[in-house]
Amino acid sequence: MAKLTTRTTSYGGLLMFVAALAAVVIAIYDFVNTGNGIAYSYGAGLVLVVSVLILLGALVMVFLWNKPAWLSGILYVLLLLGILGNGFAAYMLAAYWLAIAMVVALIGWFVHATIDASEEERAKEAVRKEVLS
Repeated sequence: MAKLTTRTTSYGGLLMFVAALAAVVIAIYDFVNTGNGIAYSYGAGLVLVVSVLILLGALVMVFLWNKPAWLSGILYVLLLLGILGNGFAAYMLAAYWLAIAMVVALIGWFVHATIDASEEERAKEAVRKEVLS
């Protein structure tokens, strides 16, 4: 009989990842939609690039478990600055759906930074469940 191992999930990180994915889709739409006044502008392009970078950072935070502590620290700071800056830029561009996605990503960042179990605790929990099963 095969043993099933369970992994504790980073709900805040997943929320941040989903919000960043939605932000990329919204930013692409805002970049190519000629009826919104910001199509093909430098601001819309910058918001799109930063949304992709936030998505990549959230992807690393959620799915890369064995990363060094210095990388985690840098990602926490850069993701916070990216989310705040991108949300402000989206607000100034009147891309309100994108700003809402950044607020959701910020909530996910706070949950991941404060409530979610740390990577060490998740690894210990997985080992403990494996030993007990």
